[in-house]
Amino acid sequence: MPSPMSPVEVRRGGLVGILVALASLALAGFFLLGPRDRPAEALGVFVPLAVGLVALALGTLALVPLWRGDRPGTARELAWALRGIAVLGVLCTGVGLLTSDLPWSLGAVAPVLVALALLKDSHRLGLRAGASQDVIPPAGTDVPPG
Repeated sequence: MPSPMSPVEVRRGGLVGILVALASLALAGFFLLGPRDRPAEALGVFVPLAVGLVALALGTLALVPLWRGDRPGTARELAWALRGIAVLGVLCTGVGLLTSDLPWSLGAVAPVLVALALLKDSHRLGLRAGASQDVIPPAGTDVPPG
């Protein structure tokens, strides 16, 4: 069984996630706002956008508990952060769809799937935050209905 990561390792991983997210989102923004020579360059919006959303969510999930502490209020804040990241992804995907042509606009499936996964995780975190005011259940356990 692997040993738990130290806070320094978690912080380093979170910072790497945030930096990868910033680079990916900057690349997606470049393709979104810049002129396109070929219609196939629309994939330059959707693929880096999906990668950036995942990396931003992972970096946020790593860094926020270190900064705010591991408590139910933190889970609630993380749930809202994931919702915000999902909305950012949907908005950027919508703008990308407006500026792309078929069949290249089918690449929009990737960021939409990421946004749906973020909303699912946000809902799960919200349930955990509301299930107990004192203790967050361990990762991998489901919150019983009630």
